[in-house]
Amino acid sequence: MVHLFYPAQRRGQAETAAYLPDVDELRGELSEQQIVATRLVKTHSIAAAPCRRNGRPFPVVIFAPGGGQKALSYTAILEDLSSHGFVVAAIDPPYNAASVRFSDGTVLRKLPPAKRGWEVPATRDDMPRIYEHMVVHWARDMSFVLDRLAELNRSDSRFSGRFDLEKVGAMGHSRGGQAAGKVRLMDSRFDAGLNLDGNIRGRAFPPDSKAGAIDGGRKPFLWLEKQLPWPKKDLDGLTLEQFADMWANGDRLMQAIGSESIRIQIARPEIDHLDFGDTSILSDSINEQTLRGKERTLTLTRLIVDTFFNSHLKGGDIRRLDRLATRYPEIKLKRYTPPTPPYEVIR
Repeated sequence: MVHLFYPAQRRGQAETAAYLPDVDELRGELSEQQIVATRLVKTHSIAAAPCRRNGRPFPVVIFAPGGGQKALSYTAILEDLSSHGFVVAAIDPPYNAASVRFSDGTVLRKLPPAKRGWEVPATRDDMPRIYEHMVVHWARDMSFVLDRLAELNRSDSRFSGRFDLEKVGAMGHSRGGQAAGKVRLMDSRFDAGLNLDGNIRGRAFPPDSKAGAIDGGRKPFLWLEKQLPWPKKDLDGLTLEQFADMWANGDRLMQAIGSESIRIQIARPEIDHLDFGDTSILSDSINEQTLRGKERTLTLTRLIVDTFFNSHLKGGDIRRLDRLATRYPEIKLKRYTPPTPPYEVIR
């Protein structure tokens, strides 16, 4: 299932699309209060609106959600990026979310990894390896969706000629963010990648590596994450030295990227992994102060996402990120200097 957000041709007043059209399928996953709150959410999208025909074609960004999350639960970010002149194709990977209803009425429920064909981890070290296989699987989904968008751009009268497929980005949250970083290494059509708080053992994506050498790719990449509290008790079986080296490994991977490479932390107290989407705002137990903080994270995320893709897919000024960091004290930005040629590239 793919949800397509795009700049629309205005046609007077029109009813906005439902936020989660299949919310009734989520009973048991969401409380009745959350279902009522979800129905009250107002979007800025018009279902099946005609694509805007005037002006240049729109750059494309393909989005993947986090594990267990629905693509439409990131609507705040997806609509915002689309409103700045991008086509955003948001993927609902099969059997990932609690429930996804297709346009023909088919409903797919969430399945545990073993029932989806994935290996069951036997040791602590098995999970990262299996997880990386899942990330590659989702990265291939991104390439598949790009193939389908190319078909729409050629032959579908609703969209023909409106997608600029020479300017393509990848974005995702959590596991989807890992896939956005990985697909840059696998598919040369992707020009930039952005990871929203996806982290596996201190890395923003599974690198291409051989004999100890790391190739972080040539395409620009931004890793946006929540602040990382230093662990005091639960180290997941690691010593402090091992934990420190794990996080330093993330810096080493970012350093290995051969072009624009940026790591941003949003240092807001009580920030949560799900604050990079809409889900945490719809909690039935959230207080006003907490809500304001989560809205702040979403605001900063939208500004950073738009600035990054505007720079790398539209020729904008990437230095706007530095101005954002000056304006908003929660934004902690780190740039990495690309390796100086000649350097070893492992394919």
